[in-house]
Amino acid sequence: DLPKKAQLLPDEVAKLAAHNLFLQGTPRGATGSSSSGVQWWNEKELMETWSLRLPSMSRGYAPRTELLRGIAISETGSAADAAAKDMETANGTGVPQDAQTKTVQWQYFPEAGLPLVPSMRIKSMFAVRDVWSLEDAMPYLAKFVVGSEKEGGARDILGKYAKAISVTKKDGSGKDISVTKYMALAK
Repeated sequence: DLPKKAQLLPDEVAKLAAHNLFLQGTPRGATGSSSSGVQWWNEKELMETWSLRLPSMSRGYAPRTELLRGIAISETGSAADAAAKDMETANGTGVPQDAQTKTVQWQYFPEAGLPLVPSMRIKSMFAVRDVWSLEDAMPYLAKFVVGSEKEGGARDILGKYAKAISVTKKDGSGKDISVTKYMALAK
């Protein structure tokens, strides 16, 4: 017995389109990859290009950055600025597009492409980023955590293979908040 009708799941279609964009697309400003060999997308350009690749699924649908969890990682500031600077140098401009604004850059880092052994997966994660927050690491560790306490399980896995550090930063209202991040254990 076949179903009488099929329905597209817009978020799942958007995730598939994001994979396709990272695999086949090239940022407009790029003449190649940065000096580190990594392709970074400016968030504004990524969102525009991603939206254009989506079929007309439902009125007013727009992809959201939270859909990229487990597909790509983002950097704000230093790593993103370095990637942008590499791109500007490659383009011959040598001048930042907007020196006052911290840009967010995205790099393809699919969860499905990582090893299935937790220690090797974490080693792969720390090979692309020196410091991970629990929130950023969750999509990459979720398959190793069972039960309802997903965050606690991911925290335990990170605690086994990484060093927890406490970082103080400002929240949206300017108040100091403490955030735990994880660094690879020194070998």
